[in-house]
This record gives sequence, structure tokens and C-alpha cells, in this order.
Amino acid sequence: MFLAVLISFFICIVMNCMSEEEVNVIRKKNPLVVFVKTVLFIIVFLLLLLVAWAAFCCFDKKTSLSALPREYSLYVHLDSAWDSLSPMIDMNAGDEILAMEQFKPYRAIVMNLRSSIHDGKTSRYIPFLSKFLKRKVELALYGEGDKQNFLAVVDTGILAACTRLSPVAAPFIKVEGLSYVTTGGESYFEFKDKETSLYIKTFKNLVLASDNKDILIKAYSVNNAESYTEEQLAVFNKKSEQSVRVFADSKKLAESLTQGDALLEACLALLPEDDLSEVNLSVNDSDINIKATFPYKIPSDANNALATILGRKSSVPGLLSAMSEDVQYYTMLNIGSLKELKEAAFPYLNTVQNVDDLWSKADSASKILFSYSIDDLVFSWSGKEFAALGIKGYNDPVFAVQVSDENKRKEVFDKILDTIFLTSDDTLIMDGVHLTQIGLPNFLQNLLAVFGVKIPSPYYMVHEGFLYLSESPETLATIYRSQKAGRKLASNFNWNKVSETHSPSTAISVFYDLERSVPFFIRSNSDISKVLRMYSIGRCDIRFENSMIVMQIQACANKNDYMRVAAGFPMNLSGKTNGFKLLKNGKDHIIWTEDQKKVCSLDQKSLSVITREFAENISLVSSDNFIWAVTDNGTVYLMNEKLEDMEGFPVYLAEPVSAEVTANGDSVIIPMTSNRLVTVHSNGNKESLSLSVTGSIKSSPAVYTGLDDKSTVIALYDKSFLGKIILIKNGSVTNSDMSVPGIGYGSPALLGKKNLYTAFITQAGYFYLWKDGLLVEDFPMKFDGIYNSNVVAISDNTFAAVSDSAVVFKVTIKENDIEVTSGDFLATNYKTDKISTVNDYQFLSTQGNLLYAYKNRFENLVNGFPKTGVGTPVFADVDYDGKDELFILTLDNKLFAWKIGELGE
Repeated sequence: MFLAVLISFFICIVMNCMSEEEVNVIRKKNPLVVFVKTVLFIIVFLLLLLVAWAAFCCFDKKTSLSALPREYSLYVHLDSAWDSLSPMIDMNAGDEILAMEQFKPYRAIVMNLRSSIHDGKTSRYIPFLSKFLKRKVELALYGEGDKQNFLAVVDTGILAACTRLSPVAAPFIKVEGLSYVTTGGESYFEFKDKETSLYIKTFKNLVLASDNKDILIKAYSVNNAESYTEEQLAVFNKKSEQSVRVFADSKKLAESLTQGDALLEACLALLPEDDLSEVNLSVNDSDINIKATFPYKIPSDANNALATILGRKSSVPGLLSAMSEDVQYYTMLNIGSLKELKEAAFPYLNTVQNVDDLWSKADSASKILFSYSIDDLVFSWSGKEFAALGIKGYNDPVFAVQVSDENKRKEVFDKILDTIFLTSDDTLIMDGVHLTQIGLPNFLQNLLAVFGVKIPSPYYMVHEGFLYLSESPETLATIYRSQKAGRKLASNFNWNKVSETHSPSTAISVFYDLERSVPFFIRSNSDISKVLRMYSIGRCDIRFENSMIVMQIQACANKNDYMRVAAGFPMNLSGKTNGFKLLKNGKDHIIWTEDQKKVCSLDQKSLSVITREFAENISLVSSDNFIWAVTDNGTVYLMNEKLEDMEGFPVYLAEPVSAEVTANGDSVIIPMTSNRLVTVHSNGNKESLSLSVTGSIKSSPAVYTGLDDKSTVIALYDKSFLGKIILIKNGSVTNSDMSVPGIGYGSPALLGKKNLYTAFITQAGYFYLWKDGLLVEDFPMKFDGIYNSNVVAISDNTFAAVSDSAVVFKVTIKENDIEVTSGDFLATNYKTDKISTVNDYQFLSTQGNLLYAYKNRFENLVNGFPKTGVGTPVFADVDYDGKDELFILTLDNKLFAWKIGELGE
């Protein structure tokens, strides 16, 4: 209809411009021809209009940098945002980043996307979003610490012809949470969800997005490109080596890598203020590759040695070609002679400890004992390459020093070995190499300790231009044997895997395996160190070139994907985790109690914790998306995952509770001190059942719904010396005589399909078994040990009980037989606490804060266990990758989530 009106409008205009004779001529012409010509005219006109609009959009544009205020703490350039970020949706390193405080507000967005993908419910907006983001995107963070905001700038290119029309199309865009706001002369889109607000603005060829309105306004209202120098603009605009480029404050980035190393922290003075470092990054679950450049300036008051070292272009170290294939880790310096290193480093070391005084004393002692100064003793023959390395299979490190003058070294060694002040033993020959052991005097040991070297009585050998020293002669023999056989480092699989992108030239090189060595850039607790810890084998090289420090890290992850802590965990809890009871509510929440009065709810998507405190101690249970909290004095709360009261609650029972409560579907079962059993339903209705009890109900009711006739059975223990088990079937107490002389702890256990089996064990070890309320022949049966927890059904036909000395008894009910087996399943000095069964696995916790996991009814201990933890774990998918993590509380008030893979199989 719109097209018809438009055509009529154009026809009227054309005809009004004609004379009456021309109009009459047209009227005499074929109407169809007139119509076709008019339509063609309109189409051509519209096409020209579109071309003109597209041309205007192409010329009327802004650079991305013009929309980025310079005050950012971190800047990220992505050649293709979708190609760079979409792999991170399922990446472990991405989880680690999203668990950091400054990125937690965005975690829920990624988890929702990941959840929808793994559930097969991918949003209908994803195809459009993926195409839109297949272009360059600039991201920047503003602020300090945990209080940071982001700004994203997308250069839409030719799509600007469409995006610039978004304000016109705003009334027709119907997306939940999205609105178009016009206020104070400013206009923008605003998207709100439960966690965050997002502000979006189309500006010329750019689309801007931020979680801070003021940053968004500054991005498009000011030409921010003017705040950049020409050098900075050249760096920003050059072609990147990797798909992700990051720019950060040089000093802050260096500080995050050198925390805890006093010498390296002291060297930060070489980095100028406000300069930016460029980081090229590629990362996936198996590999990470980082290349960072730090511009530096030599201070005017710097000593000559430092200026020489920093001004020297890095070279290829000869030690790399001499190293053995058996080297598992090394730290190598190819930066200058020992004398140069001493003169360059001592001014910085003196800020930490008085090494000049230590050196002076050592030099005096050396002259007295050996007639050599330290310079003559070491500097006269040593070269400029040094290393500390580890050999596979041995704990003692090896220290290597390049020998630049072998004749001088031999002269010095022969002379000092002939003195009475140096003990030596040259009688050892191993694998064809003659090894000499020397006892270093105290002054040399003290001097070496400054650099973290401890070798009081090393063996040494000289081979292929290097002096090797180690406390273990076997390590030296291994090096000699490998080098003789031609097995060099280039044949080492791990070293090759993390050396593919490295330049052969280096000043400092570190090859590491986190099982044996931890390099300086991982020792800190910085965010980048947390990510790098996920890649267990790696190499880091540092070299100097063109007034730039180039740092390159290449690392690979351990292949084992189970038994590691999930990103964001462990979580330190503010209160004491009493009861060690973890609950799962719905799909996205983990619930627990602290200090007996506080309920905590963890939102797995955002890792945020909601808490609610009660005036009294509470008993907490959860089932079918219901969270029940019952106070000691009988007030019943029903809450949602936000710990808000549901309609009709709380319910007051006006009577104290005698034991822990039990959930049953949409209801909670509560034992009362008046020997009543009260059931409260989710609609607020109550049911009460009086019990004939001689003692008291001190443990939570056991509920079973697995019988073929779908009956609901509740079992309770009447605790007294003449106690009994009470069975309630479909709301009525049965007439079964199930007496239990003696004292026991906990509740009975139930199992069976056609027949109901009830099991109970006393503290003294008397195991009772009833079939449909009748005691089975040969029972009670005496088990060895003391039992402070009761029987648990670990499968559909097997009960298990554990003594405090870690002996597990199993009672298996077969068709015509009952089989009793036992075994000392734990190698532990701790007393056991309790058994629990979750997801067909058996868990056993000890009083020593250790959790054991078994499969096949205690037949096999699961790989990776025991782990720190107590009580009953729960399984939940905290990172929404389709695989559950294992959550457990610990005695030191932490919540762990373990990545378990196939639970260690």
C-alpha cells in the first residue's frame, strides 16, 4: 500500500509539471507503459538515494581512537571481535578472567550465552550478533581496582548506512530490557537486566557501548584522538601480530609480573611513567602465547654496567645447544659477565640488603685464605652465560657457568684446591666422568645465598665449555651421558612445544614445569599470574632491542582436565560453616549455612552471594526449587533463591524442634519436642502426627519413595537405651516391632522395591536389618569398631556403615541371600565422619578435613582423591560447559568447586 501511495505521489508531481497538451498525450498512451516507466523511475531514484546515503556514511566517519578517552587502564584491540572472543565462551582461561572481581559483573552474560548453547537453545540474535562483530573492535577499561567500567567501540564500516538509522528504527525494536532514552539533549539505547545496565549509542560509523553513561557521553562528544601523540597513534594503527592486541600502563603491567621479587621490583624505576606496553595475545584451552614490549629509558644517573647491559643487543646463547635433553626446567642469563651483573645489580640489591658490605667481607676472606680476590677467583675465567637447571628424575638443581678462559680456570682451581682451607674429594668416577666434590667456605656460601643459590658441598665437572656444579653427582653424570650420546635439548618434546614462536636471541630465558619450578611471573597473586598458572609447562624469554624490553611467554596446559579447582574458587567464607551441609537449589544456586544462623545463596552465573541472617539457629533443607529454613523454636520459612519469603510464609508452629528437618518434594517434615511429626507444605498447609516415643527424636527423619507401590515411607529413631525404629507409611504409623537396645546416632536407612528393608547400627556396632518390619534372620550382627554415624544406602540393594577407624562394612541384599563384606578402605590416621552417596559415587569424610570418593560401592578410590573437605558434596555446573563440578565445604571455612572431568576416571 505504501508503495502504491508513493507511486501515485510521483505521478501527480510529474503530471503537475506538464502542460495540458502533454498530459492529454500521456493519457492517450498505453497506461501500462506509463506505470512501468514510473516504477522504473522510482526504483532508480531510490537506488541513487541509497548510493548517496552510503557514500555520505563512508566519508562522514570517525576513527575508533577518537572515541576512546585516554584515561584508560587497559586497552584491547580485536581484529575480529567474534573470532577472538567466541572461542573464549568455553575456554578455561576465560573462566579465570571472568572470576576476577573487576570482570564478575559480565560473568552472568557469558554464562547465560554458554548455558543456552549447551542446552541447544541458542538465542535467535546470535547469528546477527556474530556477523556484526566480525570486524574490528576496541575495548577499554577505566577506573582502578575492582571499580572499573568498560567502553567498547565497533567500527561498522559499510554497515554504518544501517546503524545510523537506529534512532529512527528505535520505536520498532522490541527486545526485552531495551529502551531508547532521550534526556538532557542526549539520546542513547539502554539495556537493563538483573545485574547490569548497558548504554549503547550509534555515532557516525561507530557503535559505542559502555556500562557507564558518563564515559559513553565523553566518547562521542569529544575528539579524544587529540590526546594521543604521533608515536602512540603509529603504534595503535600498525598491523598486529596476533588477533588480540592489548595496551596497558607499562609500570602496572610489569608490577603484576614481578610482585614478590625484590630485585625485579627495584628495576621498575627503568620504566617511564605513563608509557604504554603493547601485548600481542593468542590463547586457547591448550596453549597461550603472549608477547609484550616495554619501552625503557636508562636513567641519567645509571652506572656504566647497567647502561652497557641494556644497550647491548641480545644474542643467541651457546648454552642452549649444549643443554641435555633431560633438562626439565632452567633459568638462563645471557646478559653480561658476572662483573657487569654485579656492578649493575648491586645498587638495586642494596635497597633490599647490604650486599656491598657482604661482598667486601667475602673479598677480604678470599684474599687471606686463597691469595685471590673474588674478582680473580670467579671473574677472571667466567663468561657471560649462566644457568640453573633441573634434571628429570632428580631434585637437586645444577648450576652452569660459561668458561671463557679454561687455562685461567684450571690455574685458579688447582691453587685453591691445594690449600688447607678448602676440603675436596676427587675420587668419584661415574659413567666415565671424573667428578670432584668441594666444600665451599662460609663466606662464599653467604654470598651465593643472596642470589638464592645453596650448594655447600657441590660436585663439579667441566664439559663443552661450561662448568657444572650440583649437590648430586648423578645429575652431572646424566648431563655428561646425554651430551656424549648427542641427546640435546632440541630433542626435548616439552621444550619444543613451548619454543615454536621464540626468537633464538635472548638475554634471559626461563623454561619451567610448574610441578618442579615456579617462575617469577607466576609467583605473584596478580590476575595475569592466575591465568598463567593454568598452563603448566612454558617458556619465557626476555631480550633487549631498540630501547625496548621484549618479553615473550609461550605455555601449554596439562592434559589432565580433572581434579583442578574451578575458576573463582576456593571462596573464602565470612562465617563458620557449621553442619557442613551443602544444598543445591534449582539449576543455578548453591545454598549453605554459616554460624548456625545465616543462610548463603551462591548464584553460579555471577558468583555473587546473597545472605540472610536469622535471630535463631536454623535447620536448612532444599528440594524441588524450595529452600526451607526452620528455627529451633519452630518458625518455618520457605524462600526462593534470593532468600525472599514465599507467599504465606513464615509459618509459626509455636513449639521447639527436636532434630534436623527433612525435605520431601514440596513439603518439609519436622520432628517436634512434643513427640509430634509436623509436615508443612509449600502452600502453607500443615499436617500433624503424634508419635508414641519413650525417649526422643534426635535425628532427622529418613524419607523413602522407591517402593513399587509408590508409597511414601518415613523412618525415625526413638533414641533411648530401649529405643525403637518408628515406620510411617502414607501418613500412618505401622505396627512393626523394631526394637533397638543400646544407643545409636543418626537415622535409619531404607531401600527396596517390592520389599522395604530398614537398616540401623548402634554406636557399639550392632547392625539391625528388618524386612517389611520383621527382623531378618542372623541379625543383629556385631561389627567391629565404634560407629558415630549411621547406615547409608549406597545403591538400590546395598547398605554401608563406617567405623571411626575407617573400616567400611557393606550389607548387600541379593535375591536369595544377604552378603556381608568389610574392608579397610582408607589409608588415614584420622577418624571417619560420615558416608554419603551422590550421583552413584560414595563419599567418605574424615575429621581431618579430607574427603574420599569411591565408585562401584567402595571398590575403587577415584583418581585425585582425597581432597580437602568435609560433609556431603553436591554436583552443579558452575561454568555451564555441560559438565558438573563437585562443591564441598572445608573446616577452614572455604567453599571449593573442583573440575572433575569424568570424576577422575
